[in-house]
Amino acid sequence: MEYINEIVDKLGPDNVQFYGKLKPSDKYAQGIITEVHINDTVHKGPAVYFLINNSGKLLKIGQTANIHDRMFRQYKCVVNATNNRIREHIREVSPLQVYYISLEQHSINEFGYELKTSYASSLEYHLLKEFKETYGELPDLNTMIK
Repeated sequence: MEYINEIVDKLGPDNVQFYGKLKPSDKYAQGIITEVHINDTVHKGPAVYFLINNSGKLLKIGQTANIHDRMFRQYKCVVNATNNRIREHIREVSPLQVYYISLEQHSINEFGYELKTSYASSLEYHLLKEFKETYGELPDLNTMIK
């Protein structure tokens, strides 16, 4: 929990929230289930998230346009190399705790389109860069190299 505690100290305890757990399950074909910790309303917008194992080691820093969709649909259903590695870790090694920093989505109407963005990818970039400078490597599940 060392790195997540550093993030909480740096960004403030009101900004880093516990989302829930990704656990093994034989209920679904992909073999994992999401247990959400609901304290008020589940955030369904852009976020930077952290996947942490049972011993407190940070394994992934990620960003998403919709944290709820990412945890409930993409990690459970969408097949790609990253999701497969995360599911394999959950099934074979340990469940993962999910923390997140919620961000606002900004939109403008320009050129006849509604353009939406957030600062999630920029925050993810800076957090990954800071992690690598501090620890000399990226979190285990942030890299495709085993």
